[in-house]
Amino acid sequence: MEKACVVLTTLDDADRSRALAREIIGMRLAACVQLVEQTESFYRWEGTTESAHETAMWIKTSEDRVNELREWLLAHHPYRVPEFLVLPVLGGSADYLNWITQSTTPTPD
Repeated sequence: MEKACVVLTTLDDADRSRALAREIIGMRLAACVQLVEQTESFYRWEGTTESAHETAMWIKTSEDRVNELREWLLAHHPYRVPEFLVLPVLGGSADYLNWITQSTTPTPD
C-alpha cells in the first residue's frame, strides 16, 4: 500500500483557496482538500510579529504525488514564501488510504 501524507498551506483569500483546491483535485494531485476558513495566524516576518486571518488548506495526498504538488502549488501560490509542510500519515483505515491512492493515481492520457 502506498504511503499517504497531509500537506498544509494557508492563503489569505478564501475564494482563491477554493479555486486552488478544485484545480488540485482536478489534476489528481490530491484526493481531498479541506479548507478551514478564518484561521488566525501569528508569525514572525521580516523581524516583526505579524498576524493575519487566513484559510488553512489540509491536502490529503499520496507520497508519490508530493513533489508534483509542491511544484504546482508553489508556482500558483500568491505568497512569496508559502507554507508547505508535509506530514506523514502513520496509519488509518485501509479503505480510506486505498481511496487516497486511487484518487491520486494519474489517469492515462
